[in-house]
Amino acid sequence: MRPENSADLAGTEQIYTAELDDESSATNDAKRISFIEQILSPQSLQWMMACGSGLLMLGLVIWLWSVGVFENPIVVAVAAGAATLSLLAGGMSLTLKTRHQLAGRWLTLLGAVALPLNLWLYDAQGLITLAEGGHLWIPAAMCCVLYAGIARALRDATFVYAMVGGVVLTGMLFLADLSIGRFWEWLPPAKFLLAIGWGSVFAERLFAEGKSKFSRSNFGAAFFRSGMIVVVSGLALVASGFASFIVSSFLGQVDSFWALTSISTNEKIWALGMVSASALGMFVQGFLRKSNRCHAAALSLGAFSVAITVNLLAIPVTGTLLASVVAGLVIVANVGQAIARRRSTNGRPFESKTLPLLWSQAAVVCLLIVAGFQIVVHLSGVSIAFVKPIAWWNVLQYALTAAASWSLAWNTRKGSKRRENSGITVATFSAIGALAAMTALWAGVWIQNVIPTPSLAVAVSVIPVLIGFAFWFAPGDDKRSSLFGNVACTMTLTHLFLFAASTVFGLLMATHAGWAIVLGAAAVAFLVASRRDSAALNQVLSLLASVACLTVWGVHLGFNLGHCLILAPMIVATSIKLLHHFIGDHVEVAGMIKQKPIAMATNLIIAQAGLAAVLLGMSRWVGEEITGTLMVVMLCTLGCTVLASFLTRNNFWRTVFRTLILAIVGSSLCVFDGLLDMNAWHRGEICCLVGGAILVGLGHLAWLREDDADADMIASISLFTGSLLIALPLASGLVFYRVAESPETQWRLFHEIATIAGSLILLGSGLLCRIRSTTVCGGVLMLTFIGSLVTLVRIPDQLQNASVAMMVGGGVFLASAILMSIYRDRLIALPNKMRAGDGVFQVLKWR
Repeated sequence: MRPENSADLAGTEQIYTAELDDESSATNDAKRISFIEQILSPQSLQWMMACGSGLLMLGLVIWLWSVGVFENPIVVAVAAGAATLSLLAGGMSLTLKTRHQLAGRWLTLLGAVALPLNLWLYDAQGLITLAEGGHLWIPAAMCCVLYAGIARALRDATFVYAMVGGVVLTGMLFLADLSIGRFWEWLPPAKFLLAIGWGSVFAERLFAEGKSKFSRSNFGAAFFRSGMIVVVSGLALVASGFASFIVSSFLGQVDSFWALTSISTNEKIWALGMVSASALGMFVQGFLRKSNRCHAAALSLGAFSVAITVNLLAIPVTGTLLASVVAGLVIVANVGQAIARRRSTNGRPFESKTLPLLWSQAAVVCLLIVAGFQIVVHLSGVSIAFVKPIAWWNVLQYALTAAASWSLAWNTRKGSKRRENSGITVATFSAIGALAAMTALWAGVWIQNVIPTPSLAVAVSVIPVLIGFAFWFAPGDDKRSSLFGNVACTMTLTHLFLFAASTVFGLLMATHAGWAIVLGAAAVAFLVASRRDSAALNQVLSLLASVACLTVWGVHLGFNLGHCLILAPMIVATSIKLLHHFIGDHVEVAGMIKQKPIAMATNLIIAQAGLAAVLLGMSRWVGEEITGTLMVVMLCTLGCTVLASFLTRNNFWRTVFRTLILAIVGSSLCVFDGLLDMNAWHRGEICCLVGGAILVGLGHLAWLREDDADADMIASISLFTGSLLIALPLASGLVFYRVAESPETQWRLFHEIATIAGSLILLGSGLLCRIRSTTVCGGVLMLTFIGSLVTLVRIPDQLQNASVAMMVGGGVFLASAILMSIYRDRLIALPNKMRAGDGVFQVLKWR
């Protein structure tokens, strides 16, 4: 019924507002509860139990070995077998007869993973040895039968991973036996892993489709995933074998446990066969599963096969040749996409969904690779600071890259405008680069005789601006002409920035004439950029602001007038933004600040000043010229940049400022590192750990505030960078102190404790919050800690300490996960009890 008077309207509005508040409160409660449920999800707890139990088991085995318990073979074998069977029996009973199925399954899984260790124990203790003709395949077959029985009884596909992992572990132990001695080679383990992996992958087809427990989507998918993990491990061994051969001259100077020898022709043929077979298998799986990822993996493995073939035939590889080959691959990819699209229009629905998209993605990836090589080759030809000058072969490379880019633009002309513009942009860059290269070749001798060497790079870099004028001032309003001009100006500014960076790092000796050319070219570039803007005043202001910023920076780099030359443009630009923020909507004259060129100029000033501060901090840190005033300058620059990121409403510039904040934080940490009274390695490590902890904390806060549908890029960058800053210093320091046997016992103990604690914290937070970067970094750090234990074999005391730390950390991890799984329902209901004031929480309702 529609209300007739104002009182009814007011009452209706109040009711509606109250309903909205209730819905908002309910939505917030649902988000809070869903977050707690995500933290306590069964998958996260399972991963925590797996990591904790594995670490506990490994630490226990290492500790028993280090204290000499394994000296009595029969007692140790019986005790280990009884403990393993007790874990299996207890876990199965807990799963089948109680409601704590999660804890029971992982206890059973722990026993299943520990079962193959008994085989190694029998061989190591001389009870059943391969060297004396022992039949270890009999207990191995019994283990497989036991795995199948457990999976049948519990109807859980998780034990498929245990079975495949047990088989792989048993095989690795066979290869590590003294009578075989093939574990430390890369080829035999790779053969074994690829054979087991592909067998498991194709075992998926043995299961029928349906909704039963033993269907293809359940048990078959488990075989496929576990097999793929093993296949990737085998391919990683093949890649590591070639990588170790490439860097053997460096690794041969340290105490390495990997057999670094030259790869024979037979091994290369084996590697080529394995990688080619894996590429064929990936292609077949992509056809059977209709998966673009499998097709992409097949293409990647095909490229790896080509690389092995080139190495096998001893063909010399150069950057120019590689860029030309990749440009040819782009053309091939676009031709394949055109063929696939034409075939898809003839009634082939699978190809219409898969192959055109696959070829398009492959073309874009190859195009990006070509663009990267193109920039490197072009800059190496222009800048004297690099090694090789421009040659006629580079002109042909530019032409081939331009053709490949135009083929992508032509092939996507009826599809994505972004890909078409990307192709046009790179093609224009290549065409202009070819003209610039030919001009430099024709007039190179004359320029070198007239202009000094430091100014040669800038003189050649002005050529793209002159070419851009012809397109930019062309009649009409053609967007492609504007795009050509943008590309030319971008190339010019790139060369100018390279000139400035080369001056900062001492690669070039800047002269007044060189800086005059720099500023002149910058003025021309900004004049061209503002050509189509109708506001003359804003054009002049944008030009003056840009030239003034570049002039101040150039004077600072050339004459070193002080830190104020960085703070001055930063404070002016931030003040303009503050003026617009507070009085821009109230003062009519301030409307001029809202114009796009002025806003663009202030953003450019802040970005350039922040980048100058980053370069200054890094250069002072490298030169060991750190003062307290520099730290103040860095903090002020950081504050202005943070304020600008809050005042800017444009998403692009907000992202730029946030990225710049991360760079300023890193440079500030380097300055802080120079103020510490330690040696260089310890200072860098402390700064990395502090900065990483800050970034991980900020990343988690940003992750909590982001929406599920829209991930925050800054949160991802913070989490990834922070995790690397924590993991890399700890891992490198731990390996150094274990390999070098340094007498610094305090730092050695610090790395032992910090590594195990940092890996568990990263791994635990990643598993609970389902964050990839922290999980991967924590896992790699944990694997580094475990793998480096091999260096402590000759030092039992240190090995005992490390094993105790592993047992404590793994036990805490496992116990926490088991307790959270047992009390999961109560923990999920805890927020509701706190809000309702039930039980002990009624205190919260008191006055």
